[in-house]
Amino acid sequence: MALILLASAMICSAACHQTVEPGSKYVATVNRGSMSPDGTMLLRVDRILINNVRWMRFAIFDRSTGALLYQSPDKFQERFRNEFLWDAENRVWVNSSDVGSYYWQKTGDRKS
Repeated sequence: MALILLASAMICSAACHQTVEPGSKYVATVNRGSMSPDGTMLLRVDRILINNVRWMRFAIFDRSTGALLYQSPDKFQERFRNEFLWDAENRVWVNSSDVGSYYWQKTGDRKS
């Protein structure tokens, strides 16, 4: 699968900062994964400990096979506010009070 991560260094538009209710089925947390709106992918947030500092990172899996589609190389320090959520177009948004906002988007399938 061809995947792309799009980052924005500029201020996000209002569409980037979606209002979601706590516990929304499209928000993933360390304790609860979230299925994409179309039901094909699963977003999972993992906690990792590095030098006694807690970090989070996200991974996306194919729901039918369990195959890893994408593992974020970026880590997000847990002491900041971090939100990981799907939007209606099956993109994963990361909103972080530390590093800002960006999204991940699946861009197509690759035949193996």
